[in-house]
Amino acid sequence: MIKKLLSKLEQTLKDGDVNEAKKIIAKIHKRPQMPEVYLDIALYCINAKLWDVAKYNFEKATQEKPELCLQLTLWLDKEPLSDTHHKALELLNIAKSYLPDNQHLTLAEAAISNRMDRFEHSMPLYEAILADPQSIYHFNALLGLNEAYFKTNRYHDAVGAGLMALQLQPDNITANFQLGLTYMAIENDAECVEYLAKVINANPDHLGAHINLAHIMLKLGLFDEGWQHHEWRFHESMKNIANFNLPMPRWYNEDIKGKHLFVWVDQGLGDQVMYCSLIGRLIDSGVRVTIMAERRLRKVFMDSFDIEDFFAFDREGIKEMTASDALYHYHTPMGTLPAFFIHSFDDFKQGEAYLKTDQAMGEQFRTELQQLFPGKTLVGFGWRGGIAATRNHARRIDIELLSPLFEKQGFQFINFQYDATDEEKAQLAERGVYTPDINLRIDINTVLAYMSALDLYITADNTNAHFAGAIGLPVWNLIPVAAEWRWFTDEKKSYWYKSMVLYRQKEIDRWDDVVADVGTDLEHFVTE
Repeated sequence: MIKKLLSKLEQTLKDGDVNEAKKIIAKIHKRPQMPEVYLDIALYCINAKLWDVAKYNFEKATQEKPELCLQLTLWLDKEPLSDTHHKALELLNIAKSYLPDNQHLTLAEAAISNRMDRFEHSMPLYEAILADPQSIYHFNALLGLNEAYFKTNRYHDAVGAGLMALQLQPDNITANFQLGLTYMAIENDAECVEYLAKVINANPDHLGAHINLAHIMLKLGLFDEGWQHHEWRFHESMKNIANFNLPMPRWYNEDIKGKHLFVWVDQGLGDQVMYCSLIGRLIDSGVRVTIMAERRLRKVFMDSFDIEDFFAFDREGIKEMTASDALYHYHTPMGTLPAFFIHSFDDFKQGEAYLKTDQAMGEQFRTELQQLFPGKTLVGFGWRGGIAATRNHARRIDIELLSPLFEKQGFQFINFQYDATDEEKAQLAERGVYTPDINLRIDINTVLAYMSALDLYITADNTNAHFAGAIGLPVWNLIPVAAEWRWFTDEKKSYWYKSMVLYRQKEIDRWDDVVADVGTDLEHFVTE
């Protein structure tokens, strides 16, 4: 009887009938049950995101049989708990109230804290496990510390933790991979390649090892080998990368003059801006091109390139493309175009501007800004960029560190940080920094027109650095040690954008020297 009720409950929750599910749960609760029954109810409710019901039944199960709470550790890496860290911690707190000294639960709590970037909480938990000579979890704690140190820019400590982990398990793939990434972050490319190669020898299909080998090779100018590894981004586990099953064949650089090529987005906004610099080469070679990219790029792409059509990369845009009667002979992901055109640094063709802005709108913004700040050199700026996967923790510059720039005579700084909080905007306003009343995330056409009204753009490495370079605005890009592969190794030069100058960190997690160099160069900056 109870098995049938549990099966019915599971299916009812999958069907989304919450009211009926609660009736079934109430029926089960009319009689005392084995604690495993309450645990099953908790799991089904977690999957349905009925958190209060899940917590009640999880506690009821663990209250009667505390060791059952260890089942929670098997659920934490699966949806929805893998994406709802606060709820996972609430359940872990219940578990720890019944097994307070269980190190398996401590490891789970520390791992979730790492995911939440709560490293001040996770590090002491890992260290407490390491301080116990009898613990069987030293390896796991060292791996966790390696991650925490890495994400707080303590790379040399991360190397130490990684090496100690490998002393315990020399062939562990995760430990070798994480240590390889750590060496990459301190620009020890030889050690990085050694550990990533070890990972691939053990697991030839290891996605992360191939992707990061691509980044090392591309950074060093080993383009043909690098592009081959770069194609691993289409591995089935890369959920953030689009991978269409299109009816037309994929293009592999055959001669397709006069043919219609469907070029689709497969990476982030900055990548789309950078890679679309190659669209003109396709068109110049006689290829007809249709593009699918983020909807907010539609107008600027249509204005900038002689393309056949543009479809938005969203549900509606895909539906429109599918319904279109256009004949496409081939397709290619946008991020693969460099493999066909870039084989050496000589292939970059000077990095000329290629995105067009709304000239009338730009002139209007220029007039408004000159009236607001007469005689001032207009400088747009941003101070952070990236996501966790692209080391956003290394691409942040403290506003306080930048504040001496705002005081330079003859310059008006304009905030272009697209994710600035209200508190940050108020902080900047107190320092005389102006924040324009435009949508810096969505209205790209207006953003580019506003940028065209500026004299200079200074930014941490983010999407707006690409936009500024793509329209030919002088841009000073402040990049960290072990910067993204796309900035290669030249001290100052950007191969993608002629108008860009790179300002490289000299020491990990230290921006003061970089900002000082920017301040010195500002004093010599002359508006053309």
